[in-house]
Amino acid sequence: TRINLVVLQNEVERVQRLFDRMLLTRNFHVLPASQDLSSSLSIMNALRQGEIVVFNGDRAIGDTTSAEVHFFGRPADFPTGPYLMAAMTGAPVIQTFAMREGVDRYRFFCHAAGHVPQASRAERKQVLAECAAEFAGRLEAALKEYPFQWYNFYPFWKEAATEPEASPTGGAG
Repeated sequence: TRINLVVLQNEVERVQRLFDRMLLTRNFHVLPASQDLSSSLSIMNALRQGEIVVFNGDRAIGDTTSAEVHFFGRPADFPTGPYLMAAMTGAPVIQTFAMREGVDRYRFFCHAAGHVPQASRAERKQVLAECAAEFAGRLEAALKEYPFQWYNFYPFWKEAATEPEASPTGGAG
């Protein structure tokens, strides 16, 4: 099965070089994500063909495809685009985490596959926000156990504060 990795436009070249060098014999493909949603068609096409599409669950790239949810007690934007794509194509959503436990040793968390509930246009935003909040809660639980394995080098939380509440990385956000 072909595996598609959705990455931000400014990371596409770097990620593609890594794949070209390290995963030459694998069936990986890079799909660039864009704020203007132009990448949606290629993502939906891949899902409709039964391919795997991988998203970063904590990287919101725009206001139209994100929801504000509470994460470690503070508001942060989480993407809703992956859930919208799943709802539109009927593809299952599988949330995963890989945590390093030592040299060449990782612990892999895989939550049961689920489907995004069908919703009317009026209810869609709320349903997608609930999906993003579920992921944020699962990420928060994983980071409580592995507090030094999540880094952001940009302002992650929506409000400025001197000391993030229970921040897993001591202020990476």
